[in-house]
Amino acid sequence: MPRTVTLPDEMSDPRQKNAECVIVLGNHLSHAGIGDIVYTVYAHFSRHLRVRVQEFLEPGAFNIIIDEFTNPRFAEYLKDTKKAHPGTKYAIVATEFYTPLRIPVFGIEGTFNFFGARADWVSLGGHVLRDLKLAQRPHSYMHRRFLGFLAAIEVADLILSVHPEILASLELLSQRTQKVLCPAANIYPTIDLDSRNRMRHLRTLPFGFALTGSLTPYRAKAGARLRQAFDLAGYRAAVYKEIPFRPAEKLSLEAYPIETPEYLFNFNPPQQPRWAFSSPMRLLRAALLGQIPVVTRMFGDHAIESIALLWKPSIETAQRFWCDSTLGRETLIEGFVRSVADYNKIAEEENKALAKACIEAGIR
Repeated sequence: MPRTVTLPDEMSDPRQKNAECVIVLGNHLSHAGIGDIVYTVYAHFSRHLRVRVQEFLEPGAFNIIIDEFTNPRFAEYLKDTKKAHPGTKYAIVATEFYTPLRIPVFGIEGTFNFFGARADWVSLGGHVLRDLKLAQRPHSYMHRRFLGFLAAIEVADLILSVHPEILASLELLSQRTQKVLCPAANIYPTIDLDSRNRMRHLRTLPFGFALTGSLTPYRAKAGARLRQAFDLAGYRAAVYKEIPFRPAEKLSLEAYPIETPEYLFNFNPPQQPRWAFSSPMRLLRAALLGQIPVVTRMFGDHAIESIALLWKPSIETAQRFWCDSTLGRETLIEGFVRSVADYNKIAEEENKALAKACIEAGIR
């Protein structure tokens, strides 16, 4: 059964738009994990262009493709299509962090998301064994994504980044490879709290914390410490739940996100202790669910962090969250709404650079 996409009424523009773009999803096996990015891209470009979301590439049109090129044929197809239809334009959405190795290891000078953790070194060792023909295993998923991304950006007209540090890492990649990249810019999501019952959720959701997405060992430990802090503070009711991503055939932007939140707070520890960057899309998703995002560390690398609350595992912090979300719920909401409004102003200003990059890339 083909996957379907429903477009959001709240982002429709009544003005007639002549130019159009296509957000292409066919290079992704599942929509799980990319919905926030699709929402962000659609919300921005639908202000200026007629936007369609579909599985397949549109020859001769402006296509926006979220990075996932593990199949080497994907990048080859982009090149073949552009050769046959020179009017085709591509914007590649970069979602992972290029991290160089200080010293190249058997020709591998860098990859995506290498932060020096044990799992990173094990993965790198697998690459080396494969390249030395001492093992039959393929490159790791992330390294295959990196290699495919390198091939895809050779024909890109525009690179969109969902994180300022991703853009900075691509500038470093350009320096190391001595290749000039096409125009590139960050895309900042804006947050509408007045739609989809978000304000009602903020006022009525029960006190507690939900962790969504991949449950890594580090995140599991962070959740255990949170439960322990509330237990020591005397809070005996359920306070925490782990909710994995539920893969769905239908990506519904009309009611995005499609889940029904269970607790007021959305808990967002990083995947591993050495993780180096914030997760803007996780914070966006929390706000779009009508939850208040909570982080365990402020990285200071993206403006959207300002809408999140900081959790430290202590009895005092547990007591403060308990009080603020019960007796102080209305004051808590007022502060959150104010922080979202302040962030939206920053996002609108930052997105002016994206408009300039589009013009430079010949996308009007």
